[in-house]
Amino acid sequence: MKINSEVLQKATYNSQFFMITAWEMIGLYVMFLDPETRQTLTDQNKNRLRFSGLIVPNYETDEDEPAFPLFEGEDLDTDFDGFVDEYRKLFSKNTLPQWAYRSGVMGDKKMVAKKLKAFMKTDRASKADVLNATKYYIQSIQQGHIKYVHDADNFISKNGRSALRAMIEEFHTNPPTNDDITTVL
Repeated sequence: MKINSEVLQKATYNSQFFMITAWEMIGLYVMFLDPETRQTLTDQNKNRLRFSGLIVPNYETDEDEPAFPLFEGEDLDTDFDGFVDEYRKLFSKNTLPQWAYRSGVMGDKKMVAKKLKAFMKTDRASKADVLNATKYYIQSIQQGHIKYVHDADNFISKNGRSALRAMIEEFHTNPPTNDDITTVL
Protein backbone atom coordinates (compact mmCIF):
# COMPACT_ATOMS: atom_id res chain seq x y z
CA MET A 1 0.00 0.00 0.00
CA LYS A 2 1.16 3.46 -0.81
CA ILE A 3 0.72 6.42 1.55
CA ASN A 4 -1.73 8.98 0.22
CA SER A 5 0.22 11.66 -1.68
CA GLU A 6 -1.84 14.47 -0.09
CA VAL A 7 -0.94 13.23 3.39
CA LEU A 8 2.75 13.08 2.42
CA GLN A 9 2.63 16.55 0.89
CA LYS A 10 0.93 18.17 3.88
CA ALA A 11 3.14 16.34 6.38
CA THR A 12 6.33 17.24 4.49
CA TYR A 13 5.45 20.90 3.93
CA ASN A 14 4.11 21.60 7.43
CA SER A 15 6.62 19.59 9.43
CA GLN A 16 9.24 22.30 8.91
CA PHE A 17 7.11 24.75 10.92
CA PHE A 18 6.90 22.38 13.87
CA MET A 19 10.54 21.27 13.81
CA ILE A 20 9.63 17.60 13.47
CA THR A 21 10.14 15.25 10.54
CA ALA A 22 7.45 14.44 8.01
CA TRP A 23 7.40 10.88 9.32
CA GLU A 24 6.78 12.12 12.86
CA MET A 25 3.89 14.19 11.48
CA ILE A 26 2.50 11.11 9.71
CA GLY A 27 2.94 9.18 12.97
CA LEU A 28 0.76 11.77 14.73
CA TYR A 29 -1.82 11.38 11.95
CA VAL A 30 -1.82 7.59 12.36
CA MET A 31 -2.35 8.08 16.10
CA PHE A 32 -5.28 10.39 15.33
CA LEU A 33 -6.87 7.84 12.97
CA ASP A 34 -7.04 5.22 15.73
CA PRO A 35 -9.80 6.20 18.19
CA GLU A 36 -7.93 4.57 21.09
CA THR A 37 -4.65 6.45 20.56
CA ARG A 38 -6.39 9.66 19.48
CA GLN A 39 -7.18 10.35 23.14
CA THR A 40 -3.48 10.27 24.03
CA LEU A 41 -2.55 13.09 21.63
CA THR A 42 -1.61 16.33 23.37
CA ASP A 43 -3.35 19.57 22.44
CA GLN A 44 -0.08 20.73 20.89
CA ASN A 45 0.01 17.72 18.58
CA LYS A 46 -3.67 18.09 17.67
CA ASN A 47 -2.96 21.72 16.79
CA ARG A 48 -0.07 20.59 14.58
CA LEU A 49 -2.45 18.30 12.73
CA ARG A 50 -5.11 21.02 12.44
CA PHE A 51 -2.63 23.62 11.16
CA SER A 52 -1.23 21.16 8.62
CA GLY A 53 -4.72 20.46 7.26
CA LEU A 54 -4.53 16.76 8.05
CA ILE A 55 -7.53 17.04 10.38
CA VAL A 56 -10.50 19.35 10.04
CA PRO A 57 -13.26 20.39 12.44
CA ASN A 58 -16.74 18.94 12.10
CA TYR A 59 -18.99 21.72 13.36
CA GLU A 60 -22.02 19.45 13.72
CA THR A 61 -20.32 17.06 16.13
CA ASP A 62 -17.82 19.59 17.52
CA GLU A 63 -15.05 17.03 16.92
CA ASP A 64 -12.06 16.88 14.60
CA GLU A 65 -12.09 14.49 11.65
CA PRO A 66 -9.35 13.18 9.36
CA ALA A 67 -9.12 15.13 6.10
CA PHE A 68 -7.61 12.34 3.99
CA PRO A 69 -7.36 8.56 3.99
CA LEU A 70 -3.90 7.38 5.00
CA PHE A 71 -3.37 5.15 1.96
CA GLU A 72 -3.98 5.72 -1.75
CA GLY A 73 -7.23 4.21 -2.98
CA GLU A 74 -8.88 4.09 0.45
CA ASP A 75 -11.92 5.99 1.61
CA LEU A 76 -12.15 7.75 4.92
CA ASP A 77 -13.66 5.39 7.46
CA THR A 78 -16.68 7.43 8.45
CA ASP A 79 -19.09 4.51 8.82
CA PHE A 80 -17.29 1.56 10.35
CA ASP A 81 -20.46 0.45 12.15
CA GLY A 82 -22.24 0.22 8.80
CA PHE A 83 -19.37 -1.88 7.46
CA VAL A 84 -19.57 -4.19 10.50
CA ASP A 85 -23.32 -4.58 9.94
CA GLU A 86 -22.78 -5.35 6.24
CA TYR A 87 -20.15 -7.96 7.13
CA ARG A 88 -22.34 -9.61 9.79
CA LYS A 89 -25.35 -9.77 7.43
CA LEU A 90 -23.32 -12.06 5.19
CA PHE A 91 -23.69 -14.65 7.97
CA SER A 92 -27.47 -14.24 8.20
CA LYS A 93 -30.37 -16.59 7.58
CA ASN A 94 -30.87 -14.88 4.20
CA THR A 95 -27.45 -15.86 2.84
CA LEU A 96 -26.50 -19.12 4.55
CA PRO A 97 -28.12 -22.40 3.59
CA GLN A 98 -30.64 -23.66 6.11
CA TRP A 99 -28.28 -26.38 7.38
CA ALA A 100 -25.51 -23.81 8.01
CA TYR A 101 -27.50 -21.15 9.84
CA ARG A 102 -27.65 -21.34 13.62
CA SER A 103 -28.19 -18.95 16.48
CA GLY A 104 -25.08 -16.85 17.13
CA VAL A 105 -23.45 -17.40 13.74
CA MET A 106 -23.49 -13.63 13.06
CA GLY A 107 -21.23 -13.17 16.09
CA ASP A 108 -21.25 -10.50 18.76
CA LYS A 109 -21.18 -7.07 17.07
CA LYS A 110 -18.61 -5.56 19.44
CA MET A 111 -16.30 -8.56 19.10
CA VAL A 112 -16.68 -8.54 15.31
CA ALA A 113 -15.83 -4.81 15.20
CA LYS A 114 -12.82 -5.29 17.46
CA LYS A 115 -11.49 -8.24 15.47
CA LEU A 116 -12.13 -6.52 12.12
CA LYS A 117 -10.25 -3.40 13.19
CA ALA A 118 -7.29 -5.43 14.42
CA PHE A 119 -7.29 -7.67 11.36
CA MET A 120 -7.52 -4.81 8.86
CA LYS A 121 -4.76 -2.92 10.63
CA THR A 122 -2.41 -5.92 10.92
CA ASP A 123 -3.09 -7.39 7.49
CA ARG A 124 -3.62 -4.02 5.76
CA ALA A 125 -6.81 -5.41 4.28
CA SER A 126 -9.39 -3.07 2.78
CA LYS A 127 -13.13 -3.25 3.38
CA ALA A 128 -13.49 -4.56 -0.18
CA ASP A 129 -10.95 -7.34 0.55
CA VAL A 130 -12.90 -8.39 3.64
CA LEU A 131 -16.34 -8.28 1.99
CA ASN A 132 -15.26 -9.99 -1.26
CA ALA A 133 -13.43 -12.79 0.54
CA THR A 134 -16.36 -13.28 2.90
CA LYS A 135 -18.81 -13.40 -0.02
CA TYR A 136 -16.49 -15.92 -1.66
CA TYR A 137 -16.57 -17.98 1.55
CA ILE A 138 -20.38 -17.82 1.76
CA GLN A 139 -20.62 -18.76 -1.93
CA SER A 140 -18.43 -21.81 -1.23
CA ILE A 141 -20.77 -22.79 1.62
CA GLN A 142 -23.83 -22.35 -0.60
CA GLN A 143 -22.25 -24.57 -3.25
CA GLY A 144 -21.48 -27.26 -0.67
CA HIS A 145 -17.68 -26.93 -0.89
CA ILE A 146 -17.38 -26.03 2.81
CA LYS A 147 -19.09 -28.16 5.44
CA TYR A 148 -18.09 -26.33 8.65
CA VAL A 149 -19.29 -22.74 9.05
CA HIS A 150 -17.37 -20.32 11.27
CA ASP A 151 -19.20 -17.72 13.33
CA ALA A 152 -18.59 -14.23 11.89
CA ASP A 153 -16.14 -13.25 14.65
CA ASN A 154 -14.22 -16.53 14.62
CA PHE A 155 -13.92 -16.38 10.82
CA ILE A 156 -11.81 -13.22 11.32
CA SER A 157 -9.56 -14.80 13.94
CA LYS A 158 -9.52 -17.50 16.57
CA ASN A 159 -6.55 -18.77 18.58
CA GLY A 160 -4.09 -16.85 16.41
CA ARG A 161 -5.44 -18.25 13.14
CA SER A 162 -7.56 -16.53 10.51
CA ALA A 163 -9.85 -18.20 7.99
CA LEU A 164 -10.52 -14.71 6.59
CA ARG A 165 -6.82 -14.24 5.83
CA ALA A 166 -6.73 -17.56 4.01
CA MET A 167 -9.90 -16.72 2.10
CA ILE A 168 -8.55 -13.30 1.02
CA GLU A 169 -5.42 -15.02 -0.28
CA GLU A 170 -7.49 -17.66 -2.07
CA PHE A 171 -9.83 -15.02 -3.51
CA HIS A 172 -6.85 -13.09 -4.94
CA THR A 173 -5.03 -16.18 -6.24
CA ASN A 174 -8.07 -17.99 -7.64
CA PRO A 175 -10.75 -15.39 -8.28
CA PRO A 176 -14.21 -16.82 -8.90
CA THR A 177 -15.10 -17.48 -12.52
CA ASN A 178 -18.36 -15.64 -11.95
CA ASP A 179 -17.35 -11.97 -12.09
CA ASP A 180 -20.16 -10.93 -9.80
CA ILE A 181 -20.02 -13.02 -6.62
CA THR A 182 -22.80 -10.90 -5.14
CA THR A 183 -25.40 -12.60 -7.35
CA VAL A 184 -25.43 -15.67 -5.11
CA LEU A 185 -26.02 -13.58 -2.04
